[in-house]
Amino acid sequence: MRLIIYDKTDKNFVGWTWVVGSWLYSLFNRVDARYGAISWADALDWVIRISENKEITEIQFWGHGSWGGAVINGDWLTSWWAQREPLNSRLLTVRNRLAKDFVWWFRTCNSFGAHKGMEFAKTFSNLIRRTVAAHTFIIWKFHSGLRVIRPTEEPSWPAEEGIKEGTPEKPEEALWSHPKAPHSIFFTTTTIPEKILKKE
Repeated sequence: MRLIIYDKTDKNFVGWTWVVGSWLYSLFNRVDARYGAISWADALDWVIRISENKEITEIQFWGHGSWGGAVINGDWLTSWWAQREPLNSRLLTVRNRLAKDFVWWFRTCNSFGAHKGMEFAKTFSNLIRRTVAAHTFIIWKFHSGLRVIRPTEEPSWPAEEGIKEGTPEKPEEALWSHPKAPHSIFFTTTTIPEKILKKE
């Protein structure tokens, strides 16, 4: 199964694009199911319900993020919260249903940026024991800094990538995506390009 989760609670223009975009993905058979969640527990409960007796090949999360995490309605998924309830037991249940070549793609701003983002990348990929992808820049029409990590790996991208002001230890302002930034894709890209996935 290929799944999309998006933040149902965002009623602004960006939230509207998640609703319409995920519907178009479904219409053109780019995804098998989509869900607007009100929290991470709600999102993971849906994944568990819909994937019973099925194998999950991909999860994309469309929502907001920042250095070291992704958020639904103020509910953050970070290195710390992923290892605690109410999320940890749900993530372990989901983990048992993931295909060997599964990828979890956070289509969010900055989630893999700075030291917090690198720690999140390591922790989450080790927790689910699968490949995880996310971005180091603010994403809009272009999605830059698309980085991939696998279990037991160390982040291979520069800690300062995507930072406009501040340091990797204390980032203050992020850079906007642009076509010449590292690992940039257009927002209509439906799958991670093979070169990025294989880190060529």
